[in-house]
Amino acid sequence: MRMATKSAAILLATLAIGVVLGMVAQGMLMHDRDRRVAELRAAPGFVSLVAGVIQPRPDQEAAIRTILEKNAQRYDSVLRATRGEVTAVLDSMKQELAPLLDERQRERLGRMAQVPDPNRPPPRPGERPPRRPPPPDERPPADRPPPRDSAGAAPAQPRPR
Repeated sequence: MRMATKSAAILLATLAIGVVLGMVAQGMLMHDRDRRVAELRAAPGFVSLVAGVIQPRPDQEAAIRTILEKNAQRYDSVLRATRGEVTAVLDSMKQELAPLLDERQRERLGRMAQVPDPNRPPPRPGERPPRRPPPPDERPPADRPPPRDSAGAAPAQPRPR
C-alpha cells in the first residue's frame, strides 16, 4: 500500500470513529435531558423546581415545602386528567369523522391529532416543530396564482440572477 493511500485510509477511519462517537455522545446527552425533564413534570420534580426558584429561607422552608407538596399532587393529577380528556375528545372526533374521510384524509388527521408525549420536552419559546412538506399529490398545482396578503398584494418574487 502506498503512503498516500495509507494516509487517506487513516484519515477516513479517524473521521468515521469521530462521527460514531459524536452520535453516541449526543444520544446519551439527549436521553439524560429527556429523563430530567420527565422528572420535573412529576410531583417531586415540581416541588424541587419551585423551591429552587423561591429559594426559601430556613424559617420558611417547612411551611413552603408543605404547600408545594400539596399543590404538586394537584398539579400532577390535573396534568394526567387533562391528557386523558384531550385524548378522549380527539379519539371521539376521529371516530365521528372516519365515515366521511378517505384513507389519506384519515392518515393526515391522525398525524395532526396526536397528543404530545408527556415525557418529551416542550419546544423552546419561539420554536416551532419542524413542518413536513405535503406529499407531492397534495401540493397546489404550479399554474395556481400565488397567495395574496391581507392587503391584496402578491408576495415579492425573487429577482433572477
